[in-house]
Amino acid sequence: MSQHSESQPQSMKNSPRPPLTITPKNVTQVPKKKKHGNSKEVRDALRVSGHTGGNVSPNRKPKKKRKIIRVERQLPSKVEAVDVNSIPYKRLCVLERRLDAMIMRKRFELQDHLRRPHRATKTLRIFVSAKAEEDAWTLRVEGKVLDDIAIKERRRKFSSFFSKIVIELNKDEYKDKHLVEWHRPADLADLDGIEVKRKGTINTTAKLILERDNQPPVYKLDARLAKLLGIERGTSSFIITALWQYIQKNKLQDKTRIINDIYLQQIFGRIEMDFTSLAAELRPFLLPLDVIALEYEIRPGDGEGKDLVVDIEVQGGDNIQRTEAHNFLLNTVDGELNQINQFDHQIKTKIAKLQEAMKKRNFMKRFAADPVAFSQSWVESQYRDYKTAHNLRGNAEEERSAVFYHKPWAEEATWKYLTEKSVGKREQLEEQVQMLKNN
Repeated sequence: MSQHSESQPQSMKNSPRPPLTITPKNVTQVPKKKKHGNSKEVRDALRVSGHTGGNVSPNRKPKKKRKIIRVERQLPSKVEAVDVNSIPYKRLCVLERRLDAMIMRKRFELQDHLRRPHRATKTLRIFVSAKAEEDAWTLRVEGKVLDDIAIKERRRKFSSFFSKIVIELNKDEYKDKHLVEWHRPADLADLDGIEVKRKGTINTTAKLILERDNQPPVYKLDARLAKLLGIERGTSSFIITALWQYIQKNKLQDKTRIINDIYLQQIFGRIEMDFTSLAAELRPFLLPLDVIALEYEIRPGDGEGKDLVVDIEVQGGDNIQRTEAHNFLLNTVDGELNQINQFDHQIKTKIAKLQEAMKKRNFMKRFAADPVAFSQSWVESQYRDYKTAHNLRGNAEEERSAVFYHKPWAEEATWKYLTEKSVGKREQLEEQVQMLKNN
C-alpha cells in the first residue's frame, strides 16, 4: 500500500487512519502490479463509482488544437475527376500569377523611373517679335519645343520652362513703366507666350532675362570639377552619382572614408573626406545656371520688325507624362486593386462552398460503399467527439459489463473509496461537535 501513498488526498495524510472492517490479510492479498498500470485502473474505477476528489482524478489529456482552415483560392484535391472546369481554372491561376508578376515588375520599373531625374534635353526655340499699332507697339515673347511628337493637348507650353521673365525698357522714355516682371504662378495654367504693350513711336531696345525652371533643380558644375567628371551641369543626385563612380573607378574608398587623389585634393583642399559628408562637401561647387539674356530692338515706325529667334536647351522630361504615370500608380492601388480584391473574395467564397460540397460527396460515397462499417466508424467518431466535448474518459461499452469490476484492481479501488468516505464522514462529525461546543 505504500506504493500508492503519493496519490492519497491531503486529508488522508494529515489525519490518522480510522478502523476498517478490511483485515490486513485482505490488504496484503492485493496483487502488486506496476505503479502506473494500477494507478490508471484505480482512477478509472473511482470515476465509475462517482468519486471526484483529490489527486486520484483522471489525468486530462491535452486537447489537440483545431487547425484553422484558411480558405484559399486553391481547388480541393482530386476535384479534377469531378469537375471538368477545374483544369481550365488551374491554367487561369497559373496565367494570373505570371501576369501579376509581370505587372509588379513593371510597377517597380515605373516607380524607379519616376524616382530618377529625367536628364534628356530638347531644344526650345524662342521667338521675340514686335507689332506697331498707330501710336503704340506690342512686344510678344513665345516659343515651342522642336521635334515635339506629343499631341497638342499634352505639349509643354512656353511659360512652363521658366520661373521668371524680366523685360527692361529705356528708363528715360518709359519712366515708371520701364520694368516688367513675370513670375510663374503656382495655381494658374501655363501660357504659350507673354505680351507687353506700351505707347510710343520711338525706336527702343528691350532687354529680356529668362530664368529656367528645372524640376528637379539643375546646377552648373565648377569648371575644375566639370573637367574632371566630364559633365558641365546636372541635378545634384546626377552629379553625386558621377563623383561616386569616379571614386569607385579609382579605388579611393576606404570603409567610410574617401582618400582623395591629387586632383580631388586640389579641388576640395583636403586629403580625405567622410563618405556621409560627400553631399555637403559638393554643395559649394554646385552653381546656379546662367540666365538667358537677350536684346531686341523695337522699331514702331517700320511696322512689323524682324523676329529674333534663339534656340536653347531645356529638360526634355514630359511633366504631364510623369504626372499621368504617378496617377496611374495611385489608381492601380486605390481603384483597380480594390476591384481585384472583390473578385478574389468572390472566388474564395465559391471555393469554400465547393469544399463543403466535396466533403458531403465523400461522406455519401463512403457510406454507399459499405453502409454498416461506415455507420459503425461514424458512430465511434461521434462518440469520441462527444467525450472530448464533455471531458469524459474511459470506455462506456466496457464499463457496462460486470467483468469490468472483477479485475485485480477492484479491491484496491474499493479500499481507497471506503477510506476516503470514512475520512470525509469523520471530518463532518468533528465539525458538528465543534459547532455544538461553540454554542
